[in-house]
Amino acid sequence: MGTKTSPGQFDAYQKAAPDEPVFTLLGRDPIAPFLVGLWVGLSAAHDPDADQAKMEEGLRCAHAMEEWLRAMPDTPDRAARLRLREAIVEQGEAIAEAMYQSGERAPETQTPAGESAAAGGGDR
Repeated sequence: MGTKTSPGQFDAYQKAAPDEPVFTLLGRDPIAPFLVGLWVGLSAAHDPDADQAKMEEGLRCAHAMEEWLRAMPDTPDRAARLRLREAIVEQGEAIAEAMYQSGERAPETQTPAGESAAAGGGDR
């Protein structure tokens, strides 16, 4: 898994074409673990050529982002971020349930909290 000071094996910034758009998610962003988990779940479910090592690194990154967010100093900003994280997890679970009810396949992943759930789920 990569960090600012130690880019990882799958570091997109280093591999991007000169003018290729890039979007970075940070560990302090309460949406980041959900989005990384969703990306892993969708890639694993719909890309038969998905690189297993890359998917595993994505899950490690989602877990590390979750830990980073929870380890932030206890400030009003941290509390607001954790409340937003809870809302995102609830919304993600609702979307996964709706997909399941409509007959679409919600991919199974290991969430940042370590439980098996539809892509993007998490602990509460």
